[in-house]
Amino acid sequence: MRDILFKGKRKDFERYPKDRQWIQGDLIHDLSGIVIQYSFIDHGKQYRPKVSVLPDTVGEYTEIPDMDRNRIFEGDVVTHADYGDEKFVIGKAMGTFFYGNQKHRFALRSGEKIKVIGNIFDSRKLYEAVFGENNG
Repeated sequence: MRDILFKGKRKDFERYPKDRQWIQGDLIHDLSGIVIQYSFIDHGKQYRPKVSVLPDTVGEYTEIPDMDRNRIFEGDVVTHADYGDEKFVIGKAMGTFFYGNQKHRFALRSGEKIKVIGNIFDSRKLYEAVFGENNG
């Protein structure tokens, strides 16, 4: 069965430490906007809170891990062992995930020598490394 999962940055991210600003779970459109619902168990009871996220930061899980077994999502910035310091962003077109920049675009496949180094939403420097300084 396919693992359909999304990631988004909390609308109230300033209130949280960096490691708790991003939420992974089910994407839901409701009256309050776009939310991600996740689940956890505490003292034997399951909870499924909904968290409002910034719509522009929502990315789908590719189902392919990086070299360190980290999940890869749309909007993540990666490096590839065969391309030195060159940086690529993860995207999706016509149902296929890819990694690309201004010079290259490749289909994302299992077993790629890719490492997630951040995302285009949290780092202007990474965004510019992928798209150039005059974009965005």
